[in-house]
Amino acid sequence: MSTARRLLRWLLLSCCLVTYACKGAQCPLDGNAATPMPAWVNSPSGETAQDVFAVGVASAAGKTLQEAISAARLNANAELASGIRVSVSSSLRQTASKVTQDQRSTLSVAFESVTESATNLTLRAVRNDAQWLDTKACQVWVRASVDKKEAERAQALETSTRLAADVDAQLRIADDEKLPLSARQAALAGASAMAKLVQPALVPSFSAEVAAMRIEAARSAQAKLAQRQDAYGSALRQHLASQAQAEGETSAVKKKILNAEALRALQEMQGIAPAGIAGLPLPFDPAQRAQALYLSLGLPCLAETPVSNKCAAHQLAIEKRRLYLIGRPVRISCELKLDGSNKPWLKACALAKEFLAGEGALVAPAEQPNTRQAIQMKIDGRGTIRQQRDPDTASVMYRFEGDVQASLDGPDGINLADAYHGITGWNPVSGEMTADILALNVIKRIDEKLAKLWEK
Repeated sequence: MSTARRLLRWLLLSCCLVTYACKGAQCPLDGNAATPMPAWVNSPSGETAQDVFAVGVASAAGKTLQEAISAARLNANAELASGIRVSVSSSLRQTASKVTQDQRSTLSVAFESVTESATNLTLRAVRNDAQWLDTKACQVWVRASVDKKEAERAQALETSTRLAADVDAQLRIADDEKLPLSARQAALAGASAMAKLVQPALVPSFSAEVAAMRIEAARSAQAKLAQRQDAYGSALRQHLASQAQAEGETSAVKKKILNAEALRALQEMQGIAPAGIAGLPLPFDPAQRAQALYLSLGLPCLAETPVSNKCAAHQLAIEKRRLYLIGRPVRISCELKLDGSNKPWLKACALAKEFLAGEGALVAPAEQPNTRQAIQMKIDGRGTIRQQRDPDTASVMYRFEGDVQASLDGPDGINLADAYHGITGWNPVSGEMTADILALNVIKRIDEKLAKLWEK
């Protein structure tokens, strides 16, 4: 017992003595034979090899003897409870040393609850094993004690029981998808720390193996959620930045590109988490924002919510393709090998640039370094220009025979490959004109195949 507590107790007793003496209140101890003061009265609290004990005292003035004894018992139990709390707290601090400093901080609230519960459980085994009537001072002294082993067993049992319950409660919080990730991570840290402190032998319903599996499953789920949240947050920041830039842009072309970037970022967010992320509220309605952006880009079919059945599948595919291409850089390379001679296929590249630029893509020079978001387009022709004379006019006719390969590779898994053996019709102008006609056919096929990519 602390020095301050002892002084306060003796001060209160002194007040009782003064009151008893001055008012002449009746003392129920009158008539009882005076007995020597026991040695334990001078040892208000402490412990032996077997017991933990505390002493309580109460004035009997103005009370019945039983009332005075009850008051002294209450005081003794209060002193004993105070000592037990200190003992339990000390024991828990030693137990907490088994976990990390960060985990230790999550246990403080749980330990407060455990300390109180363990104290109350221990007090159920209290014995009031001695009392002394101080007839001279009209006081009743009571000594309360509890078996030390019983106290330790009760403390250990209650500690493990409560911590096992808290492990389950914290893991339920850690698994709750409606809560923010930070709250779930804190709960998981608490559960992980507390699980290390439970003594399974004292709590048969607690399985350390099952707890470890639940903790690992929660940790894995939270790691995946953290990755999703990071990706979602990155897409959200990109969306907001592009949207803000678009609102202040005066160039119609740049504004269109920024709106397309904002829309693609919004689609990425919805792909990551269609219902959003707990703890990351959006400052706008995603559906309304998407609809406005679709309309600003001239994509009326996609603007419908849900997508309108009025639009044919081919028209929807064209709008999806256009959205994909708007503002994306494209690098194009074209080569034509005729009769063993290599040269740039200028017509094919010119037509490809015209087609892609018309869809809103940014055609970059072939020598420009690759970027992560760039679309790579390659067109190659390998063959020969055959000639023959028209039997009616005797003029020379030309046609291409050979193999054509075209490919388009872009971000987000867009890959197109087209390879075929091409033969043009006979052309009376020149072999170069035949190659130009072939280039038109190549771009037409690319147009059709690109549309089909979004019809799936």
